[in-house]
Amino acid sequence: MKKIITKTGLIALLILSFGQLLTGQTNTDPTQTVCAGTEPYSVTSATGSAYDWAITPGTSGTQWKINGTDNSITVDWKTAGVYTLSVVETSSLGCTGSPKQVVVTVKSKPVATATPSSQSISSGSATSIALSGSSGTTTFTWTAALTSGTASGFSSGSGSTIAQILTNTTANAATVSYTITPADNGCTGSPITVVVTVNPQVTVIATPSSEAICSGDATNITLTSNIGTATFTWTAALTGGSATGFSGGSGNKIAQTLTNSSTSPATVTYTVTPTDSGHTGAPITVVITVNPLPLTSPISHN
Repeated sequence: MKKIITKTGLIALLILSFGQLLTGQTNTDPTQTVCAGTEPYSVTSATGSAYDWAITPGTSGTQWKINGTDNSITVDWKTAGVYTLSVVETSSLGCTGSPKQVVVTVKSKPVATATPSSQSISSGSATSIALSGSSGTTTFTWTAALTSGTASGFSSGSGSTIAQILTNTTANAATVSYTITPADNGCTGSPITVVVTVNPQVTVIATPSSEAICSGDATNITLTSNIGTATFTWTAALTGGSATGFSGGSGNKIAQTLTNSSTSPATVTYTVTPTDSGHTGAPITVVITVNPLPLTSPISHN
């Protein structure tokens, strides 16, 4: 025999369903499992009734906290454990009913840690962010977004390491933010953010790029970069012939007096490396040709 729902019954059913949606309490199982955080609980309201909620064991504000005193409340579950949530209703006539209870198992939310918590790299280098959790079974997903400047190579992903090659072809630093969310045992933890600064690849320009001088003269090489704050260091080596006076150094100008006391040209090669904000760019070489002075014979008189 089919069960016929009257119009009045249908309206009552819709009102009950809507009320459950409002309170968020649709699970009436006597035992429930939740993740740490805020959860809603309710019983059907009766006109004039008062409701007394309690949780055992634990201490309010430490393991849990009840918010509200009416038929509908929320509980801030703070610490993992097994708790009994109960409510006692007192009617408008002063009669107290039997307690209603639900046993709640609270699971911890995982916590994510990023090492390092922020990073600065050069364009063309890879990020190296290690992710760890509050338990050995924590998993991680992340989203990635450009938050300043211009950079490419970043993407969303998952795993325990963020290793992505980021490129910045401009002259200004860019930042990429990774938002990492941990998950474990069916619970999702609070996301954390790691900001990666992508510095431009620092370069060096030597003017002139090579030079020929006479023995006893000084080199005059000016060093500049695509980044105004770059600094320069160099090493020097004899790469042909015989010459003296060269040495490694630093600064924005290579000015060294070189001597060639032989009769053949000599070459000295300077290898110049740019650095900015702790990041090292590709070195360049500057070859100096040191020409000997002419050995004029004694003046003869015939």
